[in-house]
Amino acid sequence: MEAVNRRVAKNAIVLSLRTLLSICVGLYTSRLVLQALGIDDFGIFGVVGGIVGMSSFLNGSMAGATSRFITYELGCGNNGKLKQIFTTAFWTHLFLAGVVIVIAETVGLWFLNYKMIIPEGSMFAANIVYQFSVLAIVIGFTQVPYSSAIIAHEDMSFYAYLEIINVTLKLLCAIFLFAIESQRLILYSFMIFGISLIMTIITRLYCLRKYPEAKLSLSYDKTVAKELVAYCGNDLYANICLTAKDYGLPLLLNIFFGVVANAASSITSTVSGSIVALTTTVSQAFRPQIIKQYASGNIILMAQMMRRSVQFSLMFFSYVAIPFIIMTPEILQLWLGEEPTYASTFLQLVMCSAIFNIMNNASIASIHATGKIRRMSIIAGTFALGCPVTSYILLKAGAGVNTPYAVNIAMFACILIANWSIIKKRIPQFALRPYIWALTRSLAAIGLSIAIMYIIKCNLFNKYLINGSWSWMGLFVILALFTILSIGCQTFITYVIALNKAEKDYLRSLLLQKIRKISI
Repeated sequence: MEAVNRRVAKNAIVLSLRTLLSICVGLYTSRLVLQALGIDDFGIFGVVGGIVGMSSFLNGSMAGATSRFITYELGCGNNGKLKQIFTTAFWTHLFLAGVVIVIAETVGLWFLNYKMIIPEGSMFAANIVYQFSVLAIVIGFTQVPYSSAIIAHEDMSFYAYLEIINVTLKLLCAIFLFAIESQRLILYSFMIFGISLIMTIITRLYCLRKYPEAKLSLSYDKTVAKELVAYCGNDLYANICLTAKDYGLPLLLNIFFGVVANAASSITSTVSGSIVALTTTVSQAFRPQIIKQYASGNIILMAQMMRRSVQFSLMFFSYVAIPFIIMTPEILQLWLGEEPTYASTFLQLVMCSAIFNIMNNASIASIHATGKIRRMSIIAGTFALGCPVTSYILLKAGAGVNTPYAVNIAMFACILIANWSIIKKRIPQFALRPYIWALTRSLAAIGLSIAIMYIIKCNLFNKYLINGSWSWMGLFVILALFTILSIGCQTFITYVIALNKAEKDYLRSLLLQKIRKISI
């Protein structure tokens, strides 16, 4: 058990450091891209890519099935079936990639050219962006078995190095845009596709070298395929609806408020995506162990992994989210130079919905471990589908631009509660009340930290922000000091309120071990 805790802690730290670097570089890259492309082209890039992304519901379903089956067989130690699952999953994903091409080049292309609101003179560039997005999605489909194998083997250090390469290349692309006088949108979409292709090649070469099951054969196990497709079928409805929700909300903003709202939505997605990625990587470190412990019948350790997954995910989330919630206008000013219309409120609402999404990650992992996901899929999918439908009705009735994001918060809260009831039904041995109590303590720690930091901002930082005409560096220093203070406050409050005695003892022993190694 100690070895398991150490491995999970190491993976969580490695992934968190990687993601923090990605956030810093990614946010600066987005600033450069926005400046180089302009508001309209930046909005077009976000919303056009979203049309293609709507076909990724197939990928999401198969990715969940592949990841679950590979991880489960590793937990059972069944290497023979592991090889069958990987090979069959690859050929299945290749077939689905062909399905995506057909959908994208018919329905998707029609929607882009006849239903989207695109500024005059930009339709040709929008079509080029669309085609590169289709290619990237297709490559992503065949990448799923390789990514699933890396996660199942808990080889997270590789992901850290790969992400460093990824964000560095994207930063170089953003800088290169300023050397081009025209057709920047087309060139940028081409470069982003090229980066995804490079990442794919590196990942596959690594898997072929390290994992025996990654060596493909022409065999196709129909029994394994039926298991994957059946599992995928149970998950398909939820993924269709969640994809429709994720990409439907920006389309609603485009229809009712135009590309200006899409630019703010793209900024919001960039920030929230980066921050949620930080917490997702933490939960990703715990997910294989949640599934493996269920496979081995150790429900107590599985519950412990679930609890720690959410607690540490929320703590890392709060490190970045609290400054964004309280200092949104100042951060956007520092980051973008000029705050896009609607961006501040969009961002604050997305941070609230992310909290429920984070708490849901461990619940989803435990339900996937059981292999019985149909009820979860139906409930989550129905709530997700209700989000854009409800938003459309409210917007049609004259509701404000923030409505889709407010509805999104309510949707995530309902899905979380429903999943808790499913866990208790699928795993009767699981102690739900202590789990919810642990999450409540973590939420209380975040709420108290927000209140304290808001008071500090109003009584200490505001007089400098209001009275001073700050340079870029001066504003950066103020925000850095606020963030450091916020991290210290959140860490202390989490340690006192959220963690139990065993977790405090574990953290102290882990810290002492690190100190001894450094001193030696």
